[in-house]
Amino acid sequence: MNILINAAYLLGLILFTRKIIKNPVTGLWFWMIFIVYYELINPEMDNSTVIMGVNITLLDIVFVYFSIIAFQRYKEFVLLLRQDNVLNLFFLSLLFIAVAIPLFVVFQGDPVMRSINGARDFLIYIPAFLYFFSFRYSPEIMDKLINHLLIISLISAGVAFYMVIKTGERVVPSSGALFLAFAGLLALVKYYEKSTAYYLIIAIFLLLVVVVLRHRSVWIAAGLGVLFIHFYVKVNIRVISLLFCLPVLIFLFAMSFPTTYKKFSAIVTESATALTSREEFDESTGGGRVARWEAQIEQKWNWKIPLWGNGHAYDRNVYFRVRPGDKRLSTVSFHNHYLEQMFRVGIPTVLILLLFCFKFLRLNHARQLIQKDYLMIGLSACLAGSLGFGMMYSFSYLTFIIMGIGYSILINENEDRYRNPHIQPSHRGKKLALDAWKLEQANRD
Repeated sequence: MNILINAAYLLGLILFTRKIIKNPVTGLWFWMIFIVYYELINPEMDNSTVIMGVNITLLDIVFVYFSIIAFQRYKEFVLLLRQDNVLNLFFLSLLFIAVAIPLFVVFQGDPVMRSINGARDFLIYIPAFLYFFSFRYSPEIMDKLINHLLIISLISAGVAFYMVIKTGERVVPSSGALFLAFAGLLALVKYYEKSTAYYLIIAIFLLLVVVVLRHRSVWIAAGLGVLFIHFYVKVNIRVISLLFCLPVLIFLFAMSFPTTYKKFSAIVTESATALTSREEFDESTGGGRVARWEAQIEQKWNWKIPLWGNGHAYDRNVYFRVRPGDKRLSTVSFHNHYLEQMFRVGIPTVLILLLFCFKFLRLNHARQLIQKDYLMIGLSACLAGSLGFGMMYSFSYLTFIIMGIGYSILINENEDRYRNPHIQPSHRGKKLALDAWKLEQANRD
């Protein structure tokens, strides 16, 4: 079955290659199909096809194909790389993630397949960012992208919600729930931009599904995103009225479906209160993760980490304390993207990633001081949520898609919507606005 799905997906990529090269909307559809299958339909990652002893997954197909497409569009963004030093550093750090594999294999003797398997989730960031960054986005294209994303997320959220009601289990991993949270944030800013009620209904439904999926790291990401949006947008009377109506709606649901309400309220409450270290790591949001981070630093730290890291194949197994006198073996991820990237490919790559995110948010802030841009508020809110999510779990390739689209908008001046020379920045934002204007002038020249 897996080989048929992988083959059908690859055939679709081949048939639509011309459209994917020219149109980011087509490319987004194939990325969304990949995310829905890889993160929602088949969350156990049991989707590999064995060819000549090598496990080929759908992720590998996406990485190879979109890397080729991205570098075919290299001319579209090579000039921008030369004009933006932060972008140049970020591009080089992404390439180092891939280059680190042969370097550590040759000079440190790391196993080839273990290096590739360890690097898979990081390698996908390269085409996710470069492909979408290589396009210029008009308001019409962005409306299509957002609307298509909402269609896919609504279908996925409906299926996920039904499965949660039926089984009472977390039916998708946290990265899949993050996809729905981002869609909810984008629907919320579309509501503020268009003042259309159904965008608000979509946002509430998607965020509600995120809550019942019970991934606490995604709750943190969604909460940070909502707070970020309301840093730039005041809550209007319709949203306030709806918030007051929610208790009534919850009461009516509890009266109509008492058994289901009791089950979910107990599960969500238990998930929300797990903020300290416990015997069971899966029941802990904070304490268990801190214990794992401390164990990695105490047992695995060495002089290579501040420079280039230990490589993708390094042994992550550590014993961490779950309570006094009791330890448990940890064999899975850090549940902290920054530490994991630091241990794999060094501190400099993490600093460059954070610098790029800071530059993204800084340029967005300068944009908002000149003229309010709801789309960029939504994309930046997703990035802000990712920064919190990365602290508790890991960055997602969807985050890098958003960074590629958003940064392309921020440093390209192809849209009148994103600049207005007749509006002067406030005194507080003169320096930021001036920096953004200088960057736009450099791109024009």
